[in-house]
Amino acid sequence: MKRITGPPCTKSFGCPKGTIDQPHVLHSITLQAYRFYRECRAVNSFPQDPWVRWFAVRFREVEDVLNG
Repeated sequence: MKRITGPPCTKSFGCPKGTIDQPHVLHSITLQAYRFYRECRAVNSFPQDPWVRWFAVRFREVEDVLNG
């Protein structure tokens, strides 16, 4: 079946991932924090730091929503 219109990411409103010109991406600091969270979660050892805890809670909430 031939597509009548282009994919949503090519439209001005975009899709959940943004548009081709302006994609929705994590800030470099947030990406670094997420990688650290994944590393800590993999070994089940988190440092006792308020910022690490704050980010860990937020990342876990998002993962729970995405994983249903």
